Amino acid sequence: MYILPIAIYGFQLWFFKGSCMANNVKELNKMQQRAALWITGVFKTFLSTGIKAIVSLILILLYFRKLNGDYYL
Repeated sequence: MYILPIAIYGFQLWFFKGSCMANNVKELNKMQQRAALWITGVFKTFLSTGIKAIVSLILILLYFRKLNGDYYL
């Protein structure tokens, strides 16, 4: 709840159409995966999207799209 806004601070600078954002999103996905593993206490081999669904975490890319749409409004 508190870490995500800190981790994505300033995302508007690099999250736009045509930018090379794959590395940034990949690193944030890893961070979210580690947090989900820590919250649930399951092993690394568990399916990542399954853990995020159990913990009710929104996928990083979808969260960025949601925030980006809010900023355009």
